[in-house]
Amino acid sequence: MSAARYRRGKTVLVILFILSLMSTILLMSTRRAECECDSSGDPPLIFISGQQSSGTGLVRVLLDSHPMINCGAEPIYSMHVLALREDIQESPKDWLIKANIYPKAIDQATKAFIRELAVNMVDKAPIYCQKQPLLFRYLNYLAAQFPKAKYVHVLRDGRAAIASTIDYEASTKQFSREINTDSLSKWASPESVLPDWFKAQAADYSSLLHELQYDRIGVPPDYSKLPEVLPHIQ
Repeated sequence: MSAARYRRGKTVLVILFILSLMSTILLMSTRRAECECDSSGDPPLIFISGQQSSGTGLVRVLLDSHPMINCGAEPIYSMHVLALREDIQESPKDWLIKANIYPKAIDQATKAFIRELAVNMVDKAPIYCQKQPLLFRYLNYLAAQFPKAKYVHVLRDGRAAIASTIDYEASTKQFSREINTDSLSKWASPESVLPDWFKAQAADYSSLLHELQYDRIGVPPDYSKLPEVLPHIQ
C-alpha cells in the first residue's frame, strides 16, 4: 500500500470516528441537564491547564468547592479528540473540503464532544469546568470554538514543580530516581521567567491573559473568594 493511500485511509477512519462521536453526542443532548447557555448554546465553561505538578489539581478542587461550579474528573478523551483534529488539519484534505466535512463539520463535532463531556460527566450546575493539564497546547483552537469560556493556565516555579514530581514519584529500594539537574538549571535561569514588560502588557495582547498570584489572594489564600478572573460568579 502506498503512503498516500495509507494516509487517506487513516484520515477516513478518523472522520468516521468523529462523525460517530457526533451521533452519540446528539443522543446525549436529549438527556443533557439544563444549563444557562449563551446564544451559541454553550454553557459557561472554565478550562484549567498547566504542566505536571504545577497545581492544576489544586485549582480544580478550589473551583469545584464553589456551589456554582462543578468540575468533573480529568477527561483524557478531550485530548484524544483534539489530537485527532490536529492530525486532520496537518493531513491532505482537499477532498474533505469538497465533501463539506472540513472544517465546519469536524469543528462542530469536536466542540460538541468537549462540551458534552463537561456537562454530562457531572451533576448539573450553572458553570462547568474541565481540568486537563496539556490543554494549553490547543488554546488557540479552544478559544476559537469557545470564545466566551474562561481559561486558567497554572504556572509554578520550576524548582518547586520538579521537587513535587520527585516527591510524588518517590524512589524505592528497587529504583532510585535521579534529580534532573539540567531542568533545575534551566528553570533557575532568568530566561525562564516571564519578563515584566510582557506581564504589564499582557491584556493588550489578549483579553484572555490575566496574572494571578497566591500572594495577592493572601497567605494562606482566602478560599471563600475567587480570583478576579472570575468576577461574574462571585
